[in-house]
Amino acid sequence: MLQDKVKIRIESGKGGEGSVAMYANRCSGGDGGKGGDVYLKGSMHTYDLSRFDPEKTYKAPNGLPGQQKERKGDKVEDLTLILPLTTEVYLENNLIGKIENDGQVLKILEGGVGGYGNATLIRNREWRSNDTERANQMGVYTLVLKLKSDVIFIGYPNAGKSSLLNELTNAHVKTAPYQFTTLEPQLGIMDGLVLMDLPGLIEY
Repeated sequence: MLQDKVKIRIESGKGGEGSVAMYANRCSGGDGGKGGDVYLKGSMHTYDLSRFDPEKTYKAPNGLPGQQKERKGDKVEDLTLILPLTTEVYLENNLIGKIENDGQVLKILEGGVGGYGNATLIRNREWRSNDTERANQMGVYTLVLKLKSDVIFIGYPNAGKSSLLNELTNAHVKTAPYQFTTLEPQLGIMDGLVLMDLPGLIEY
């Protein structure tokens, strides 16, 4: 079934802990690494929101802890969620962006900064623990796909529209050797064109 709206929880990564380490009788703990950011990216190779689970939290990795000899925590991967084109993104009912072009990237959450290692703290005695800055960001986002296509198949039930869509595109619409009609619009992509199979026309 084509899914054109979903609400999901998304979190960036927390900053890594600073290291408390000693080397050659001096403080040598490095700062924690930055937590992963979260991006949304448009793709012409996906056509609905069915990959997203409303019960799941989509979270970027936390930053890695600092190490001795003032080595900062290694960089972690950011989280990139792939969306179909013409998706609107809402946070608390406010539109914060639209994904309209293939490859378009929208940054929505910033990862927390790394905590200070004891080497940094000893050089800057007025600084204290930055647990607040290490905190990540989070939110519940509503994704709404605004259905759009370049070609629309219209006709009576069992006219072969779904079979044609399956043959021409990457769609996997149900077909069968008995009479039934598609109940939801179905999309597929062929050479950059979006093709849509509409439910069959029924006479009253």
